[in-house]
Amino acid sequence: MCEYAGTNGEPGSCYNIQIRGNTSINASSNPLIVVDGLVGGVMPPPEDIQSMEILKDASSTAIYGSRGANGVIMVTTKRGKSGTVSINFSSSWSSQQEVNRLDLLNADQFTSYIKEITPGYTPELTGEGTDWQDEIYRIGSIQNYNLSVSGGTDKVAYYVSGIFFGQKGVVKNSEYNRYSITSNIDIKATNSFSFGTNIFARRTKQQGSRSQEGGYYQPGTISSAYKMMPTQGIYDAFGNYSVSDRGDPMDNPFALVTELDKEAVQDLLQGNVYGELKIIEGLKFRSSLGANISNGRTGRYYPRTLERGGSADGEAWLGFSKNTDFLTENYLTYDFNIGEAHKFSLVGGYSYQSFRTESINVQTTGYISDSFSWWNIGASTDPPLMNSMLITSDLSSWYGRLNYSFKDKILVTFNARQDGSSRFAKNNKWAFFPSGAIGWNVINEDFMSNFDLLSNLKLRASYGQTGNQAIRPYQSLASFTAVLATVQGGQIPAIRPATVANNDLTWETTTQADVGIDFGLFSGRIDATIDYYMMETTDLLFDVPLAVYSGFTTQLQNIGTVENKGFEFSVNAKILTGDLRWNTNANISFNKNEITKLIENDKEGNDILYSTLPLPGSGQTQLLREGQPTGTFWGYVYNGVLQSAEYLLQSEMSNPQAQNS
Repeated sequence: MCEYAGTNGEPGSCYNIQIRGNTSINASSNPLIVVDGLVGGVMPPPEDIQSMEILKDASSTAIYGSRGANGVIMVTTKRGKSGTVSINFSSSWSSQQEVNRLDLLNADQFTSYIKEITPGYTPELTGEGTDWQDEIYRIGSIQNYNLSVSGGTDKVAYYVSGIFFGQKGVVKNSEYNRYSITSNIDIKATNSFSFGTNIFARRTKQQGSRSQEGGYYQPGTISSAYKMMPTQGIYDAFGNYSVSDRGDPMDNPFALVTELDKEAVQDLLQGNVYGELKIIEGLKFRSSLGANISNGRTGRYYPRTLERGGSADGEAWLGFSKNTDFLTENYLTYDFNIGEAHKFSLVGGYSYQSFRTESINVQTTGYISDSFSWWNIGASTDPPLMNSMLITSDLSSWYGRLNYSFKDKILVTFNARQDGSSRFAKNNKWAFFPSGAIGWNVINEDFMSNFDLLSNLKLRASYGQTGNQAIRPYQSLASFTAVLATVQGGQIPAIRPATVANNDLTWETTTQADVGIDFGLFSGRIDATIDYYMMETTDLLFDVPLAVYSGFTTQLQNIGTVENKGFEFSVNAKILTGDLRWNTNANISFNKNEITKLIENDKEGNDILYSTLPLPGSGQTQLLREGQPTGTFWGYVYNGVLQSAEYLLQSEMSNPQAQNS
């Protein structure tokens, strides 16, 4: 779960993780995060993490079904151990500064440039003028404090941790604070029954400026610092904040970072309770119930000292949201041997997960005072704009796994999973995804006994399918939206069609093949892994543009195929193992992403243009084309200007002519 929208670098903004490339276009390509068995959990602070494991190939991720279609990050938090009580405290502080600051024109240079167009231009400031980057940037800082207590007996183990993390961004008025508590308790009630709980509670508070939002006429703080004229000061002759004197009025960057009031607060409670019962020798049952509940409040106020607020006598926006996810996992595990050579492990289970999102927001304008920010909605003199929303969805799964080992030399795994999602059309809600893997522990063969140099040698291969249902609910259904209509000169509420149904909408399916080798040298001092993989995602979920005469803009459809293939290499080396220890970990990967097929029977080039830039109004700047990777940007190549009376450039036009301007 991402704390705040956007991956724009603001304190507290989202992070983006991809494993083996971008497998989708419209649906999410983010991996699944599993925290102490809680599927879809929120990543805990680094100080509470004991270990992390990345599952990549189809066989290892198959047990998580559609939720693991883009890989799985398994996180294990710290737990208590039998023995004396351990109390740990750590703190850190660091500073931050922006990099690659642009070299912009000063006041004299800008004046010379403008006078080529407007000879009569008179600047307010001369010389160096105002460096707007100096006015918005500052030295940022990060502080972190962690206190943990752990311990236990052979029956009860516990771990409790409290953490404060605070960050002041390099842009003025941007700040993020996080308070969190982690509590893990494991209880061995009897020799055959154990249970425990994992609880993670967190409060975050983010304050920030409008860093990358807005379009040309309402740019963000950073883009405004590049556009604002250096010939103007922070304030005009009347003591008000200056606005752009070129083109349409635009707030100066300093006004944006100091006057805009923007705050987001989120409370999160994540918990998981489990119980494990040993029924007979080799047979055990495990059940868990988890919940992830988050409540958020976001407020934003444009005062009358800004252009947007000034034209509306102040503008306030206040929104509340609540997300509730429930998950239950129930499965049996049966381990048995046939003789000493054959070992089997069977897993069979059922999981169910429900998602519910509630939200409400209100936007108002027209205030006689800016003193109350967004906390005085009722004082608005204009009619409010209100919106509320409820979104629910369910995911249900049956799964099974068989592991077989022959003398710990030959290892075979087979997985099968039946996933059902409420997000697809009624005839395509369920899908079956199988996978399998085989491994050969060559190091355990008798003929390897004389190879003392090798401490490990394993060959492996896997093949399987996983599905992806990471789209918004209800997109297979036709929907309506509220509008205002005019009847006999008066306005009445009405509805109109908003989206068109797709009764054939179904799962994205990723088929993946993987071959690899693991080897170790010098009694485990060096361990390395090499993998080659090929992934093909079919039935891509994408908003396909529709003809204008249809009355709709797009429809979510299953189109095209995306391919990812590449190599991965990692090595772990224990260089020094005595009292002075030196461990080195290194990895490198090469991935090639390519769209191999788009819309069927398209005779106009198969190209799809779209835009995902944070700046609205920038046009369709991204391109989907067969043979190109996803996320390709496109634009015009600038070759120069055709000069009058002579051809200075080579042109492909049959008869290029200079144009008078």
